[in-house]
Amino acid sequence: MTNCQFKTTTFTTINELKQGPVTLTGYYQLTWDNFLLITHYDERQTFVLLQDGRRLVIDKPLKQALKDFSTINHCYQRCTIPYYDILGEKHPIRAFVAGKNLLVPSMGIQNSEVVYYMAKPLKGHYYLDDQQEMMLLFEMDQESLNISVPAYQRKFDKILQQADAISQMHLVELHEMEHRYGIERDCACYGNQYYERAELTAKAFEIKRHVYGYVLNSLHERLYGERLSEEGMERLLEVLFDTFKR
Repeated sequence: MTNCQFKTTTFTTINELKQGPVTLTGYYQLTWDNFLLITHYDERQTFVLLQDGRRLVIDKPLKQALKDFSTINHCYQRCTIPYYDILGEKHPIRAFVAGKNLLVPSMGIQNSEVVYYMAKPLKGHYYLDDQQEMMLLFEMDQESLNISVPAYQRKFDKILQQADAISQMHLVELHEMEHRYGIERDCACYGNQYYERAELTAKAFEIKRHVYGYVLNSLHERLYGERLSEEGMERLLEVLFDTFKR
């Protein structure tokens, strides 16, 4: 038996999902683990496909529903923007990322057809040239659910690849912190651990310098209307990363 409540076939489209039975609600607490995708229902309402197959229409615009999600799940700008800056993209299409949790837009966020989907439960995707849509493959209990969404292949892949790169940066920081706090992971290590850990520490240090630099510049700009000078930034970072001395 399966808990999937879909009356349609395994293969469906985002528009078919919207046309089926939905539950209207003024609010729903969306977390990383309780829904698969979210998109516009209309200009004032948001469509959500839950993990258990239920379909919701939240009586809020998509922008507000995403803001509520960000607040509930502590998706801070400092955990996103400076990491995308590291990638060197001038105008990136940013996903919501927290380690292995990724809520990724299928295209530019100003496009009315954009669909935000959870990448963690995504088992695969492939492009449908004839329809100009991307097929998303999710697994729900013992059944797979295949949903096609409007997409441009190269842009879709680039957005997902960049979100994955941000995820990897988060995990580098997490692993370095675990090592620094003496939390060992069960793993088969085939390389020289000393050099692997030194490389991990160096990577995490560079990421942290960039993130703290973003936070300090944002604060200085808000207080004084201008960014920190290079010398001022270096002095503040020296204080932040000064080693403990007895």
